[in-house]
Amino acid sequence: MDYREYLPTPLLASYLECFWTLRAGPPPEPPPPETLLPDGTLELVLNFGDRFREFRSEGSVLQPQHFFVGELSQSKRIAATGAVDILGLRFKPGGAWPLFGHSLQEFNCQATTSLDLCAADLYRAARDQLPALSTTAERIHLLEQLLLRRAKAGGPPEPLIGRAVASLRQRQGREGIDALAARLAVSERQLERKFREQVGINPKAFARITRFQVLMQAMRQGSPRALTGIALECGFYDQAHFIKEFKAFTGINPKAFLADRHELTDVFLLHNRLSEFYNFL
Repeated sequence: MDYREYLPTPLLASYLECFWTLRAGPPPEPPPPETLLPDGTLELVLNFGDRFREFRSEGSVLQPQHFFVGELSQSKRIAATGAVDILGLRFKPGGAWPLFGHSLQEFNCQATTSLDLCAADLYRAARDQLPALSTTAERIHLLEQLLLRRAKAGGPPEPLIGRAVASLRQRQGREGIDALAARLAVSERQLERKFREQVGINPKAFARITRFQVLMQAMRQGSPRALTGIALECGFYDQAHFIKEFKAFTGINPKAFLADRHELTDVFLLHNRLSEFYNFL
């Protein structure tokens, strides 16, 4: 699979982490399901290829052609059904809220088209205009124009959320929420309320996901150290805590996860680097 990330125009830098593309030809045979892990972000997925199939405990369903993926608190299992041609918008935590004017908490853990009314211009572009454009740069340019209009109307993201997210990421999810609220000069209740509304989850859950992402980076980079040693370095209390959190996010134990094939996990986790730059002029 060919995965690439693109910086947004600086005018959208406080809203978006990046645009990204994922492309692949149709597989010679139906691929097995793969795991997508929580990463602490909300994304808009615009699919110009064949739809992915999502596997759930009660069966499987085809994902929508274009949809939002809310904050995940546990993994998802998906598989390609044909050719892959996706353009994604990865929003910074708190970055989507002023653009769409909608509380994000209700969209957690699901691929949803429930924001259709709030994002009608983006869906129309994905349906009517973007497929006819020949380059990724042209597609991104059009989306940036639409998002800039929204940014002008909605205003900037709230600085409090940006500072809180930056602090939790800098400390790799190890900071206590009481200490974080005290440093930001707000109450824990106020911080949690704003986080739920503007990020989609509470700050404690965001810290857990951040710590888990750090752990997964270390595990998937082929470290020769024992898993328990890696977990302790990443802020888990002991082996029991590590395994409990790992199962909560992936549904299986660490050794079983490492023994399986996770191409999509590795694409998003290990190749998460900006390989090209496209700036709005």
